[in-house]
Amino acid sequence: SQFPSETAFLEEFGDLKTEEQVKKLQQVKKLQSILKPMMLRRLKDDVEKNLAPKQETIIEVELTNIQKKYYRAILEKNFSFLTKGANQHNMPNLINTMMELRKCCNHPYLINGAEEKILEDFRKTHSPDAPDFQLQAMIQAAGKLVLIDKLLPKLIAGGHKVLIFSQMV
Repeated sequence: SQFPSETAFLEEFGDLKTEEQVKKLQQVKKLQSILKPMMLRRLKDDVEKNLAPKQETIIEVELTNIQKKYYRAILEKNFSFLTKGANQHNMPNLINTMMELRKCCNHPYLINGAEEKILEDFRKTHSPDAPDFQLQAMIQAAGKLVLIDKLLPKLIAGGHKVLIFSQMV
């Protein structure tokens, strides 16, 4: 009922994302005043009064042996090592070496073809029939996940809330 015509709305407010937005500050304020009664905007502090202040702890974690092998192979452009377990479709791309090193540090599964080789090596020392075989292989491949695997049960038992954020897949 507030905006009966799309064309009239676009005519009045449609170009607010351009550089002329500074000039049209009055229009922005007008639109905000129209929309304010219809919008619900809350902050965490308004809703949850018992939130403790965010506490950030940075823990440096060493790379696992698997990660070190891949890291060295990427740095040295050791294609014979990197192509084990890879096929034509999932060959590692070493055009951007820094990105490949970053992937390796996050988790070696991010490197094309690495997951199959790591699982093959993990089968030699662990039972592939175990129900959590895939999970344990993934955890043991990256230092960060080894730490998280040890730390999370203790944090949960202590009643802590945990937010895990990753910039990678």
